[in-house]
Amino acid sequence: MGASKSLAARIRHSVRELAPFLLSHHPSCEAFDHHVIHVGKLRFCPGCFVSVPVGFTIIMVLFFLHLTVYTNITTFLVIGFVTIAFYVILSLAFHKKHCIKIFSKALLGICLGIFTSSIIALPIGIPEKGYYAYLILSVSIGIMNSKRALEMYIVCKRCKFHFDFDHCPGMSRVMDAIYLRSHAKANSIPDSTAKSNTT
Repeated sequence: MGASKSLAARIRHSVRELAPFLLSHHPSCEAFDHHVIHVGKLRFCPGCFVSVPVGFTIIMVLFFLHLTVYTNITTFLVIGFVTIAFYVILSLAFHKKHCIKIFSKALLGICLGIFTSSIIALPIGIPEKGYYAYLILSVSIGIMNSKRALEMYIVCKRCKFHFDFDHCPGMSRVMDAIYLRSHAKANSIPDSTAKSNTT
């Protein structure tokens, strides 16, 4: 009974420790400050908290104004490709400018919203529309996550901790939370996971 309570307490503590990382998707490190949005003590991922809401808003606006019905699909595609071209240029040329980075995420959301709206406007069945929308969103999210992973890899490779996340100040709490070690360390409770890793 005591062991189950201890495990439950460690899981609750780990969830609290992981919460900031789940919001920002980046290590709590100064090297990644320009990759996140700061709101008080909280850090948010621009891709999730800018691109997604903007994209959803674009879809809703185009839908409720019936623009998906009265606008030519080619127009949607042209605007979408122009928008994504601007996003790529801004991301590559001004990736260290925080305000431009946030703006580029908004452009990405606009692009996704327009492409999704163009699918809604296609004269095909609902299952087909859902399939193509899922395909575009999956590819887009995959590209975004790959880009984010590459950026983190480059930064962490140059860091003095060099992927030693157990000792990295920006990731050690996350690693402890993942392996349920934080609560054990904080309360001096022996942690079997930590022991097994050191043997």
